[in-house]
Amino acid sequence: MKLREECYSSMFSWCKLLIKAPELQATKLTTKCYAYMFHFCESLTEITMLAKDISADNCLHRWVDATSGTGTFTKAKGVNIREGHSGIPKGWTVKEI
Repeated sequence: MKLREECYSSMFSWCKLLIKAPELQATKLTTKCYAYMFHFCESLTEITMLAKDISADNCLHRWVDATSGTGTFTKAKGVNIREGHSGIPKGWTVKEI
């Protein structure tokens, strides 16, 4: 699956009732493709992101800002993603597949 720049930017932003994100199957992210995607999704507690290449500029910019304080983040095995609002939400359990 190939993404275009900014293709999912802000897609679910402010969706306060979203609990489980749809599985994000793209393996290579593009510039700002997921920027602000789950911004202020306060009920969100489950994300599965299968990207193996997250090197594009700002591809995860503030994408999980103000999500739930606990949850489960599932990612591709071996992918290094930092913790925080532009990575894996702080306090979440991380699983690899």
